[in-house]
Amino acid sequence: MRRTIRSYDRPPKLCVMQMEGIVSKNVAAPNRSGHNESWLKIKCVQRGKFRIVGFVKDPAGVAALHLGQREADELRYTGKAGTGFTRKSSIEIRRKLDAITTAKSPLTKPVRTLKATWSSRNM
Repeated sequence: MRRTIRSYDRPPKLCVMQMEGIVSKNVAAPNRSGHNESWLKIKCVQRGKFRIVGFVKDPAGVAALHLGQREADELRYTGKAGTGFTRKSSIEIRRKLDAITTAKSPLTKPVRTLKATWSSRNM
């Protein structure tokens, strides 16, 4: 099966709508459950510069990072990133964040989120 990935001059509508992506199936393939070559996940890639404002702990490293972004004179919560860490990078990130934790959220308008450990300065 040949797979073609298109590059867009502008993002597809589902990315503009801030959806994660789309899952598609080869139309000629039979419907079968589970992971197989017939299914393809196409993700919207979003990029930007964000400040780590907090994190979710796992036993030795981080399970996820809470992110913020400057807008004028405010630091606003933009979401959580929780995938793509190797075990080694997770432990290293946690070591650096443990040195700058604080009890108070650095966000201009704090959000209520469970399992957050806040960081006190830019990282």
